[in-house]
Amino acid sequence: MLLRRLTSAAVVAGLFVALAAPAPAQKPFDDPTLERMRKDIFFLASPECEGRGIDTKGIERAANYIVESFKESGLKPAMKDGSYFQPFTVTTCAKLGKPVKAVLNGPGDQTRELRAGTDFNPMGFSPTSKAAAGLVFVGYGITAPELKYDDYAGLDVAGKIVVMIRRTPRSTATGDQRFDKTTPAGEDSNYAAFVTKIENAAAHKAAGVVIVNDTAMAGTRDASPTTISTRWARLRPSFPCSSGSARCSTP
Repeated sequence: MLLRRLTSAAVVAGLFVALAAPAPAQKPFDDPTLERMRKDIFFLASPECEGRGIDTKGIERAANYIVESFKESGLKPAMKDGSYFQPFTVTTCAKLGKPVKAVLNGPGDQTRELRAGTDFNPMGFSPTSKAAAGLVFVGYGITAPELKYDDYAGLDVAGKIVVMIRRTPRSTATGDQRFDKTTPAGEDSNYAAFVTKIENAAAHKAAGVVIVNDTAMAGTRDASPTTISTRWARLRPSFPCSSGSARCSTP
């Protein structure tokens, strides 16, 4: 069924392409500087460069093109080996190691071990680490001065593991009932992002983060979101971060 739908979509797309008039070619600029810029931009943004994605041949084509431009401009290579290329490491994904364990300890020596992949999932930007501390519920984990809203108000979470709900208050509301009316209608607020929540927890000196499903995201399955393969370059927390199902936060 899916293949049939994709095939139909491809046929429709093909018809649109066949019926559309060919786009006129970009005329060269009389100004040589503008023409050089046009040429560079059109090549670097062309399908041949494949979006300059990591591990693609397109990014190598783009890099070699820039090197040739440097040479033509008389720029000398800066590396000691005479190369124009400076090697560096980029983390594009994370791989879950072992062991992975989460245990809740309650009053009266109650212990509950959570199931990885069902009750919780480590997040991809979580370092190899461990934490043992008290839990503090911080609502949605949002501090938004411009909205006069702060889930951390009156709470001291330093050295504690903070538990927060995904998304934002009134996440399904519309119009004037929306939590963040500074965000265009139909778009998620920046305060709903995992990155924003974890950065805010770090600013409050938390020892760990657990983000659980909100009512809208839980649904009937209440699946813990899988983000192990995802990393953000700007985010490097020093503490463990985990997503969890709503049921993992209830007795």
